[in-house]
Amino acid sequence: MDISVNVTNAGAANVAVSNGSTVSATVGNGGVVNVALGTISPGNATVVSGTLTINSTQTLAAGSSAYAKNVGTAYAASIDLGIPAGPATLVSVGNTTTLTAGSNATVTSNVSGSNLTLAFGIPRGANGINGVTPSFAIGNVVTGAAGSSASVTATTTNSGANVTLDLTIPRGDPGTSGSNGANGTSITLSDGTPANLGTASAGSSSLAARADHTHNLQTTFAYANLSGTPANFPTNTTLVSGLSSGYSAANHAHNYVTSLNNLTGGLTLAAGSNVTLTANGSTLTLSSVGGLGANDAVDGGDYVGQIVNGLTFGSQPQSATSGVSLISWTSQNAPANVTLTGVSYQNGIWFALANGNIATSTNLSSWTTATLPGGHEPRELAYKSSGNYVVVGKGRSTGADDSPLIAYSTNGSVWQSATASAPIYADFTSVAVGYGLYVAVMRYHGLMTAGNGTPIVSYFHTSSDGVSWTERQYSSALGYRGPVTDIAFGNGLFVSTLLNGYTLSGSTYTTTLTTYMTSSDGINWSNRTLPASGQYVSVAYGSGVFVLLPESGNTVYTSADGISWTARSLPVSGSWSRVRRCGSFFVVTSSSASTVVLVSSNGTSWSQGTLPSSSAMLSSAGDGTTLLVAGTSTMARSALSQGTATFTAYASIASGASVSYQWQRSFDAGTTWTDITGATSSTLSLTGLTTADSGTRYRAAASATGATTVYSQSATLTVS
Repeated sequence: MDISVNVTNAGAANVAVSNGSTVSATVGNGGVVNVALGTISPGNATVVSGTLTINSTQTLAAGSSAYAKNVGTAYAASIDLGIPAGPATLVSVGNTTTLTAGSNATVTSNVSGSNLTLAFGIPRGANGINGVTPSFAIGNVVTGAAGSSASVTATTTNSGANVTLDLTIPRGDPGTSGSNGANGTSITLSDGTPANLGTASAGSSSLAARADHTHNLQTTFAYANLSGTPANFPTNTTLVSGLSSGYSAANHAHNYVTSLNNLTGGLTLAAGSNVTLTANGSTLTLSSVGGLGANDAVDGGDYVGQIVNGLTFGSQPQSATSGVSLISWTSQNAPANVTLTGVSYQNGIWFALANGNIATSTNLSSWTTATLPGGHEPRELAYKSSGNYVVVGKGRSTGADDSPLIAYSTNGSVWQSATASAPIYADFTSVAVGYGLYVAVMRYHGLMTAGNGTPIVSYFHTSSDGVSWTERQYSSALGYRGPVTDIAFGNGLFVSTLLNGYTLSGSTYTTTLTTYMTSSDGINWSNRTLPASGQYVSVAYGSGVFVLLPESGNTVYTSADGISWTARSLPVSGSWSRVRRCGSFFVVTSSSASTVVLVSSNGTSWSQGTLPSSSAMLSSAGDGTTLLVAGTSTMARSALSQGTATFTAYASIASGASVSYQWQRSFDAGTTWTDITGATSSTLSLTGLTTADSGTRYRAAASATGATTVYSQSATLTVS
């Protein structure tokens, strides 16, 4: 077989040749023909092998053309290569930025043509020692001996970052006319003291005379009622301790007292009859003595005054007790054309909760009705200062209990839906405020399942502002919780009640009627054991005590800490709906048609009231002077009688000066006190008292001219 192959420049051809084949090839410059031999016998093909090597490589100038030259033969090629150099590159440093201490250093680049610019970010070093800003403080300051050297001793803490300096400061040198004034020695007069104004040791006096000189009244004491003084002697009767007033007179002599230390009780100076000083409330007399000059009369003779810091209370106010009582219950007008679901009093506003509506009143005379978003049924309303009014409840009042209600209002009149999610078949039953949070609890209906027999995990919601809410689940460690009926906050604790509690094993429910839940932050909850097995519908807090209400019976339970409970007897047995703290009272309402309402100021002793008509009352509210209860279509109210109390005090002063009074009250057990406007006599009369005033403390402040104000003991008011 004859084969003809044509290979162009730099081409290549592969040819397989068998016996008897002839290959004719036309090969251009640099072409190659590769022949694979079969069995050639004898054949006339000739196989030629070639080689290719690099002879030399040369770097050419940047920008020139590359080349390749064969300096060998066609079958033994030897190549010379010329390769241009790349363009020159310039690397430079650009901006350098100081970064925050502790951050990572950075390097960024900017390429312009063949040039490269680098920008560096370098973190700042840490502050002080171990990143702590140093502090300096003065510790002990000691007076050293006169003429000694001052010293400073440094003590370091916090790895040397904090330094405390202890100082020793030498006493000044003794004055020229006497020793220094330390430790009971006499006071040294100044260099300006006249030569004939004598000095003396501590506790004594020195008679001195001087024409026309000025000096200060003794500043150690407060003076009042000076008499017989010259015209140029100060007659200001309001001088107090620590102040002084200068005066001058012609020739006169008097005893100059240079020092008085550690006065306790009476003291007679060495001058004897000339100067005598005894205890507070006594008379201080400065008497003229013999040897006076011709102008002694200008001194007016004796100077007599009083040491007036002897202002004391002769009688103290005593603690008082006042009683208040409930006036009989009367009908209260309710908002028109609504079905009530509850009542509340928050921040000076009465709220009537109703299907799809909330009505408000400030005086219980008239109501203004506002529409809730979605036409829901509100159950409970709460308010948090620096927050909003919040109402929670269940879904549409007509139809399925879905789309649970959480709404908020900035003013209590216009309501908006909050940002919250909740499982279907849930309705919120109550909301409480504590630790800066609104905490809303809910219950479920029917079998409390998702429709396929699978239990739904119990939920609750929290919010810091009442607008945006977080859906939370109770810990699985608590088991399945069941319907949570109420929540209250007090004494640093949230307490929730369960109508039924459930635990879950596999897909089997077990009902438990022995547990409730508490939380110290509103988020994490713990199981607690009820004081008695049963169903509990409500809990409230006030006056330092929780009240836990069973669904029925004649017993409630009280607790100071929300954990240990004591049974309290009710005056009547019944079926109950809610217990609420209404102003200064706990109020229990009936869940069945009844005229019974129960009231207690402390949760321990209860009294029974009679409503004007038989009705199931859903909830109650109070403002401290009025109690209000509400059923689905009726309201009733009761006022409180006005309590009175009187406190008296009497203070006197040895000088006989007039004493003024100012009564003060404290709401925090005497930590802070505020003046009572207009209460400026020795007797304080209080009227219009309610149990909300119980525990308030009262005291009198007494003041007199030239005397330091003194305060009586405090007296506690108890209103029951």
